[in-house]
Amino acid sequence: MRIDSLKPSSQKEYGLPLSKAELQDIRSLLTRKGRNRRREFLAEGVRLLEEALRHHYRPMALYFSAGHLNERAQKLVDAYRRARVEVREIPARQLEAIADTKTPQGVVGHFAVPEATLEELYRAETRRVLLCENIGDPGNLGTLIRSALAFDMHLVITMGASAELLSPKVIRSSAGAVFGIATVHATWNEVVKLNRTFGTVLVASDLSAHEPLERLRFVAKEKGVMLAVGSEAAGLSEQVLAGADLRMRIGHSRAVESLNAAVAGSMLMRELYQESQP
Repeated sequence: MRIDSLKPSSQKEYGLPLSKAELQDIRSLLTRKGRNRRREFLAEGVRLLEEALRHHYRPMALYFSAGHLNERAQKLVDAYRRARVEVREIPARQLEAIADTKTPQGVVGHFAVPEATLEELYRAETRRVLLCENIGDPGNLGTLIRSALAFDMHLVITMGASAELLSPKVIRSSAGAVFGIATVHATWNEVVKLNRTFGTVLVASDLSAHEPLERLRFVAKEKGVMLAVGSEAAGLSEQVLAGADLRMRIGHSRAVESLNAAVAGSMLMRELYQESQP
């Protein structure tokens, strides 16, 4: 959509308008190409931005439209001001132009993409890692990230044709969990190198395996564990399965052929989490 063709909003116009160049730059972040080029991304909605604040994941700026705000959103805007984040009130029509949803909640955060590498994030103390290979559905990837945070994983790694970690759909599907756990995209060679360095046990989810899920707790008592999850359609690649130290199956009824990737991964993570509980 061209910027000069934006339709007037039904909301009363308040705030200082963004310049045409500013608006164009921000709107470019609605595309993957723009996010990759600028190394920035947007997140919108009260709940997501509450999670960002709770996890101390500060945006470069927060944009809001007074006409869209409810009481909860206004409290959020005030909280960001107290956190000394740049807060800018813009006209409703511009807020709607930079929002990814049809019914924006009046707040959009403008964030920088973290530049940490896999080697910086994956250290000796990184004991519980989730490896997502070719998880192309943003909903599944977001759900896996949310479960990873819920079950105290330390790092989420994506490989291959996985969905973009900080796309709007992944952020929404994670319910803001992307702000609370380290994530990074990497290659298989990078993962193998660090696994060998730290002696991490690579555990692959595999329908043809014979090891029961319950054994995972015993494995985790001795070493760090990386749980590998592939797409429901294709599963894990041959290289990951060949490189696995242990293959595990999740038992289920024959009424279904396979489990959703997000469900399977969440079950593995919960089993690992149970081992760490008193």
